[in-house]
Amino acid sequence: MKQSQNPQNLDLLIVLPSLHAGGTERVASILSNCWTAEHYSVVVVCTESSENIHYSLDPRIVVMEALQTWAKRLRPIPGLTSALVVCSIFHLIRTRQPARFLSFLPGPNILTLPAGMPLGKKIIISERNHLEHRKIPWIWRKLRRLTYPKALKIIINLEANRDLLARWVDEKKIVSLPNPISDKRLKPSSGRRENTLLAVGRLTKQKAYHLLLTAFAQSECRSLGWRLVIIGEGDEKARLNVALDSLDIRDQVTMISVSDDIWAEYQKHKYFVMPSMFEGTPNSLLEAVACGMIPIVSDGVGDIADGIRNIEPRLVFPVNQVDRLVEILNLICGP
Repeated sequence: MKQSQNPQNLDLLIVLPSLHAGGTERVASILSNCWTAEHYSVVVVCTESSENIHYSLDPRIVVMEALQTWAKRLRPIPGLTSALVVCSIFHLIRTRQPARFLSFLPGPNILTLPAGMPLGKKIIISERNHLEHRKIPWIWRKLRRLTYPKALKIIINLEANRDLLARWVDEKKIVSLPNPISDKRLKPSSGRRENTLLAVGRLTKQKAYHLLLTAFAQSECRSLGWRLVIIGEGDEKARLNVALDSLDIRDQVTMISVSDDIWAEYQKHKYFVMPSMFEGTPNSLLEAVACGMIPIVSDGVGDIADGIRNIEPRLVFPVNQVDRLVEILNLICGP
């Protein structure tokens, strides 16, 4: 990527919904920091909210919202706010002239392509989840088919998405890239690890934490004094709290919204559990394994499940099968 010679121009404009805690946000923050360290100018535009930034960003990175304060009041009118986002991004591109444009996730992708195409911009978009399972409203599916073929490149982190996209996009545009992992503290711990299971991710149905709680309650982990720690926030939180009481495991399960030091968590616990129904390539799983944690995963966690299965098939269980997860938990907590 050639650096801009005009200080008023941008080298890179990144668009995504927000910079809250999440895998996509993690990837965007790592890339932004990396490019800024190489003296590229970067602006991150959030289509939903620029508040509550979870990840540390280089102070030279500019973070802004696509919608002004008055426009946010129009959110109950989806079509109108989407049009305003397109106009806002179009104006930003025209005034700052970014050399490259990178967008994450279906909504921002669909909105940024028509904003940049009239100005002849090279737009790279990224899909971060399983297209077949991650459902979006039908109108957005139609718009995706119309806009995605106009992208310069489409980045995927799950090979299953290649065939799905190739039905209506030139396959030469589809590029598979592994998730970046970058942190100085990303190293295995040499200390003694606690008899604890760790799960990290948004509290949504996709992550299948209710299944994890059920399996933990039915396993021998409970009677042998093991603990379960779940770090995340989401709309399933209330339901999971009810499950803690109904399964009578609240005294052995800790649920926290965020961790001030997730790397310390990776280095403290023994096993990382991800029972997801589907994933792209989950960053938290990659980070946990890189820190020396032993993974226990469903076969819905993406391509990485095959790699884990090749090393130790007993650590991978079929999606939604509580009994199989119980078997694994009994295996690992035994003498």
